[in-house]
Amino acid sequence: MRAMTVDLKMFLSRVKLRIWQILILAAFLRIAFAVNLPLGGDEIGCGALYASGQAIDYETASFPRILSLSALQKFINFSPNHSLKDFFASLRSYDPHPPLYYLYYRLFLKYLGNRAFFLRLGSIVFSLLSVFVLYQLGREVISPQAGLAAALMLAVSPYGVTAGILARPYPLIGFLSLATTLTAIRLSQSKKDSAIKNKLFAIYGFLVILSVYTNYFFIFILLAQAFFLMLSFRHQPKDAGRLFLVGLIVVIAYFPWLPSLKNQLSLVRNENHYLYGRIKLTGFLLAFLSNVAGEFIPQQLSLTAAVIGALFILGIIVLGWRLLLTKEKTRFFAWGMIFFLLIAFLGDVFFYIRSILTKRVYYLIIPVAFLLVSNAVIRIKRRNFKNLLLLLLSGTLFFKTISQLVFKPQTLFKTPPEVFAFQEQISRTFSSPTKNLLLVNTKKRRYLLTLASLLEEPLMVGFLPKNELQSRLRSFSETDKFDLIIFANFFVPYETESSLVKGDLDFVSDFLDRIGYQLRLRLTLVKEEKNQLLIFARK
Repeated sequence: MRAMTVDLKMFLSRVKLRIWQILILAAFLRIAFAVNLPLGGDEIGCGALYASGQAIDYETASFPRILSLSALQKFINFSPNHSLKDFFASLRSYDPHPPLYYLYYRLFLKYLGNRAFFLRLGSIVFSLLSVFVLYQLGREVISPQAGLAAALMLAVSPYGVTAGILARPYPLIGFLSLATTLTAIRLSQSKKDSAIKNKLFAIYGFLVILSVYTNYFFIFILLAQAFFLMLSFRHQPKDAGRLFLVGLIVVIAYFPWLPSLKNQLSLVRNENHYLYGRIKLTGFLLAFLSNVAGEFIPQQLSLTAAVIGALFILGIIVLGWRLLLTKEKTRFFAWGMIFFLLIAFLGDVFFYIRSILTKRVYYLIIPVAFLLVSNAVIRIKRRNFKNLLLLLLSGTLFFKTISQLVFKPQTLFKTPPEVFAFQEQISRTFSSPTKNLLLVNTKKRRYLLTLASLLEEPLMVGFLPKNELQSRLRSFSETDKFDLIIFANFFVPYETESSLVKGDLDFVSDFLDRIGYQLRLRLTLVKEEKNQLLIFARK
């Protein structure tokens, strides 16, 4: 008996060492990815703009034909002249997210500025906490080995690393989703009327309030947790009543934000919004397969091999889910996962949106998928085969992440490729601080703010509305004082009337040639029948 106790202590000490090793590896990958990575379109053009409380000023401003870089940069810096009232007005008017993450972002802007790495530091911490909580979840639901395997997969996975460093709400809500799920599991397994259970109810309610104030998609996770807990409490009316009371407190706490929620929903219902539209069951299943199983599939594989690999991974996930049904303490948790996918799909159908198609909201789906994969693999009795399969799956995730680390600019969410081409050309052709540069764009699109966060004076920014392009270019007498002109047209596909027709592209090139500028780069991308333009010209 004593020998068994010593062995158990040795095993647990080894497990603790391994989870710390996994966390160190996770931190290294995320920091390596975040270093020297510029902020993307949503990170600066949504995050900093809305957190500063100046979104309304930016969207409604009548800018002069040419303005200085500093005049543009002021919108992404903390402004003491813009109060919390302006902050909340900015969110209500232009962003479909609750305010908690932006309040945190606002504090970073105020005390640390809008430097990319510092803005991402909080996200890295939340991402590492997610890895640790997933380990805890696996340990309690399945076993310590399953928790370690799932934590390792999240630590080295492409989604875990790339989404884990974004200066966006998703690392925070990912951590909160895992934390609320872990707390719900502990609630379902706690003894009746224990002091610990009362504390768990209080902790769960607090975490839920934080979650619903961070991301709207969490409501589907909350409904699935309530479904799972009500099944667990079906013979415990007192606990079911406590759960109802927690839900009532959450609703009361959320009441002040309901008017803003109504206004933000109208933004998503705009036909130009990327979330707007009908979702079909086939599209949902394909998105689930590509977003979850696709984490393990190398991009170099042929289509046939990729499909076979994705179906293999899906089979392992289904097997891990079925194994949860064999244990009484995990059966309701397993059915809660199915309920979550069902309610998320039906919610999208009812609201006429396509959120479940968007990978960034998979902040709970992908970690739980890793947990199910781990559950299936650790049940393999042949130790050598089990270890080989774990090594193969984790190694595939790791090498996919390393390949994205090498080409990290392309992995940012919602940033057009022209922005990265712009950054590369700027570093090559605009190295001297004495030169004057003019950036011309047809819209006040927020990607201009991404560029403004990277550049330094002297830089002037010009706006030429598309319908005035040719007439106003002819009157650009100011061009003589610029050494370099960059004519850029940044947009995202769901924006209307933001592209340039081929005649406009030719006109710009001819114009620059006539006034004595030598074309350095002309990049034209065609996507969804829209032209994207990036022209560099130098005297």
